[in-house]
Amino acid sequence: MCLGPASSYVPPKTPLYTQVKLNAAEKVPQHPFTDPDHRKDDLVHLRAALKKFIDLLPSIVATGEDVYLDTIGDSNEDGYFRVLVTQLSRLLSLSSFFVVGFMGFRKDEIEDKVRAQIWDLDEKLLTHLKASKNILCYLTFRKSSDGQFANVVILDHAVGKDAWMMNATHHCAMALSNKYYNAVRIHNFNVEGRIHPSTEVDNGRDDIRWQPIRTTYVRFVNDQTWWRGVRTYVPSLDGVSPGALDLVSSMEISSHR
Repeated sequence: MCLGPASSYVPPKTPLYTQVKLNAAEKVPQHPFTDPDHRKDDLVHLRAALKKFIDLLPSIVATGEDVYLDTIGDSNEDGYFRVLVTQLSRLLSLSSFFVVGFMGFRKDEIEDKVRAQIWDLDEKLLTHLKASKNILCYLTFRKSSDGQFANVVILDHAVGKDAWMMNATHHCAMALSNKYYNAVRIHNFNVEGRIHPSTEVDNGRDDIRWQPIRTTYVRFVNDQTWWRGVRTYVPSLDGVSPGALDLVSSMEISSHR
């Protein structure tokens, strides 16, 4: 458990749970948050977040800055949206990306100590993200449907997340996530298309194509990872094995206050 500096956390060598492999249409009645139909609903929210970001792009580009951070609204209200762009010029130049979509389901009661640690991690996270070579954009938003928070993380390639997984802040977040969430869904996508001010993502036209790669489901009970399921949709992504495409990081808890 990470209760001190982020660098003090050492992840356990042996998992405390068994990972279950799910086929594309398989349902797990005792874990309804794993219903395959949820991926479609989640993608609606992820697309909407990307559209909102694209709508903001003209003003972001106008700043002339390659690193951009802004927050719209209050985190306690619907409409909250935070955007961090770490490499704007590179983001605009690429035509394919690796995207992580995170959906978290917070506990009804969270210890004040845990909330304070999350605030601290959030500040550290922004600093580390700005220094990342592979993470291009990080969006955090509050869903109006249930008040839960979600993230869209845009990377230049799937393998780019490996360095982030070694980050001390990431490990610290892993130690806290079981105290903050009842469950999480983490989607991995291969995304084709340019992210540009002229990109269309609605009105019957969608210049962004989302190819689902993998969804990871985690259920927490008594502050421990109790159950974990993985649903893989394609055999590989540019030579990267599906088993490597698992991003459980500080992106799971940052800003989800």
